[in-house]
Amino acid sequence: MQLPPEPPPSLRYQFFRELELARHGLKLLKRNPSSFTPCLDGRYLLLGPDKELNHSDISKFSKRDADAYPTYFISPRSFQE
Repeated sequence: MQLPPEPPPSLRYQFFRELELARHGLKLLKRNPSSFTPCLDGRYLLLGPDKELNHSDISKFSKRDADAYPTYFISPRSFQE
């Protein structure tokens, strides 16, 4: 059975292994981009693994939010641990 290097936080490694999900065909794919949000005015927000591109895209809407985004991105993960 081939396990992914790092299961997503919502799917604990123990359950992945115990249920033999890979053997049953489950494949975990990295999403890139991870988020696309279109706006009615034609603008859009595209987020992915590249921190600089995320900052640039968020800055189209708010420089302050773009600067704060790395803190926001880390915070939910610390709750999961």
